[in-house]
Amino acid sequence: MQSPFSGKLYAVFHRPDANALWSGLSLFHTGVLCTKMTNIAMFADLVVDETEQPVQVSWVGNDACYVLDDGDFQRFVDAEEVDRQVLQFFKQQVEQHRDIAVRGVLQMLGKDDIFSKTAVEYSINRMDESVGQPIPAQAREMLRSMGFQIVIDFHGEVIDIKMPDGEIEE
Repeated sequence: MQSPFSGKLYAVFHRPDANALWSGLSLFHTGVLCTKMTNIAMFADLVVDETEQPVQVSWVGNDACYVLDDGDFQRFVDAEEVDRQVLQFFKQQVEQHRDIAVRGVLQMLGKDDIFSKTAVEYSINRMDESVGQPIPAQAREMLRSMGFQIVIDFHGEVIDIKMPDGEIEE
C-alpha cells in the first residue's frame, strides 16, 4: 500500500503561545515537531490562501489542519490557531457594538429577562474560547454565499477577513 504522503513534501506549522498545552508533543513523519491540535476546522470551506484559492482540510492523526497548496509542497497549518484568530476578531467586533449585539440576540430568542441577558453576556465574554466547536455546514455555506472569506498566509497568520457588505443599524 502506497503512503498518502509519498511524492509530496509536508510541513506542519504551529505558533506556540503562552496558553499552549505541551503535554501532547508528537513527532510528524517529516521530523517537524507539532503539538496537540483540535480535530475540528471550524471555518472549513471559508478559508482561502493569499491568491484566494480555497484551502483543503486534512488531519495529521486526529488533528485538523488547513492545507495550503504551494506547488509540490503541501503546507499544513494548525486549524486551531487560525480559528482562534478568527474568533478573537469576532469578539473584538462584538465588543465594539456589545449593547446592540446583546439586544439583537435577546430579541431573536424572544427573551428579555435578566437570566437570558446574563447568559448572552457570558457567551460574549467567552466567545474566543469556542475553538473546536463545529459550525453547521448550512451556516458555513450561508456565510460563503454572502462573500465571507478568511485569508491566511503560509504560516497560518490571518491576513484578512472579508465580511459581507452591510451596516449595523443602531
